[in-house]
Amino acid sequence: MSGDPRHHAVRLKLAADTLAWGLRIIESHQGPLVYRKLVNMGQGESRIVTLHLPGILRVSDARTGVLLAESRPGELLDIAEGFEPEFPQS
Repeated sequence: MSGDPRHHAVRLKLAADTLAWGLRIIESHQGPLVYRKLVNMGQGESRIVTLHLPGILRVSDARTGVLLAESRPGELLDIAEGFEPEFPQS
């Protein structure tokens, strides 16, 4: 978009304010949890996949609640520093 650079700055500020508003809505309605899904793995096993602010992915055993994996904030495919996996008893 062309035009006055001051208008561009105003549009960017409005976009940033809109993101901040959206984050406040998520935090006020869901706390740190952004997304949750129960996934059936077959043969009676299920996992709970959750995404928390500030971008932490967690996978837990649905039956036992044991945390199977946790990512670093903002790095969804990197294991969290200091995370020690504890696998549920079968």
